[in-house]
Amino acid sequence: MHPLDAPLKVERQNGKYVWDARYWSFLNVFGSYLDNANLDDPEVEAFEEDAVLLLTFHQAKGLEFDHVYVAGTGRTPDAGPALRTELFSGRAAKYAVGADGSVLCQDTRVSRLVESDREREVYVALTRAKKRLTVLFDPDHSREFLTLNPAIERLFAKAPAKQYPTVRTVEVREFTP
Repeated sequence: MHPLDAPLKVERQNGKYVWDARYWSFLNVFGSYLDNANLDDPEVEAFEEDAVLLLTFHQAKGLEFDHVYVAGTGRTPDAGPALRTELFSGRAAKYAVGADGSVLCQDTRVSRLVESDREREVYVALTRAKKRLTVLFDPDHSREFLTLNPAIERLFAKAPAKQYPTVRTVEVREFTP
């Protein structure tokens, strides 16, 4: 029963992280939801008034909501789908597999396809909002997809930052086109 835009507080006590009780409550509810929900086919009941619908960027395509929260925009471009498109189009681009398992490709055509795919995905997510859009990210997170998409980062680069009223380490930046 807490607002979604109120950050969950984490404190460090005696060398251990102590999470706010709201975090555990959220995990209990959210975990139960994920265990029992079919995320590939949202049910009609999910669109009930005051419901929070959790969707992937792809699942949100074609839908609109008054207020949308978007996270995970910073994912690293993935060359795999673009390379498959090239292959099935009769063109084979040279690529290599990095030590970490990532696909590396220097082909400029593939690079453009890869970037375009990532940007389209984020565009779909952002354009689901009819009235208000909140983009959640952590610029210092070790998992790159939780950082901010470079295009969105450029949009907000000149927007003045304000401290969130209850958690001083959280910044709020507003952009009005």
